[in-house]
Amino acid sequence: MYMTPKGTPDPEYPTSSSRKGNRKDKKNLIDVWLNAKPNKKSFYVWHKKEFDEINVKTTDRLMGLFEPKDMRFDIFRNITRDPSIVEMTEKAIHILRKNPKGYFLFVEDKYHGRIDHGHHDGIANLALTEAEMFDRAIERAAQITRESDTLTVVTADHSHVFTFGGNTPRGNSIFGLAPKNADDEMPFTSILYANGPGYVHVNGTRANISTVDYCESRLMFFRCTHLFVLICVETALSDVVMADSCLYLSEKQR
Repeated sequence: MYMTPKGTPDPEYPTSSSRKGNRKDKKNLIDVWLNAKPNKKSFYVWHKKEFDEINVKTTDRLMGLFEPKDMRFDIFRNITRDPSIVEMTEKAIHILRKNPKGYFLFVEDKYHGRIDHGHHDGIANLALTEAEMFDRAIERAAQITRESDTLTVVTADHSHVFTFGGNTPRGNSIFGLAPKNADDEMPFTSILYANGPGYVHVNGTRANISTVDYCESRLMFFRCTHLFVLICVETALSDVVMADSCLYLSEKQR
């Protein structure tokens, strides 16, 4: 949407009116980028098949735009059309490492902060799955680079009001309910958000979620209940700093 002139159909969704280009300056930034360095072998891809066919040995520059806006959450990713963050990280390293002066690679968690988006929606399963995929990308980067020549930094610019506050016994799903009810005799989820869209009261009372099977795959996208449940003693928690996470990787070539 942001790269092409207003009204330009998206190659993946050509009939969608909501996914057309919206640039008012009539510039096609994809073409601008492709033509910026005529002496380099540059390629633009929008489909995983094209991405997989890229020869890293003969490619100098690669642009991949796999969705009109944000990439899909990995849980909803079409694995035949969109590469994973692990695959994109690996491809980028193989292309960049041909530079005899080394390179700098910046990887943001799952295409523009999807960990962050999952938390803002109050859906822990989305956020945690994105974090897992980001962790796999870090692991893969470590496997294909040399520790002696590579500086790898993983950081985040903020966290969320996201905690594990339900004292869930070992072996229970973290997406399930806490083992004990709150002082209002109502259940609450083990994962908690201190604020956000999951805070729902009906006639001044929290909803009874004891009949919801949070471990059932189709229900794991329900918003978690919020932290404001009355318990006589505050429970211990593990704070997780995980939002807009970034991988900075710099490799010096021998």
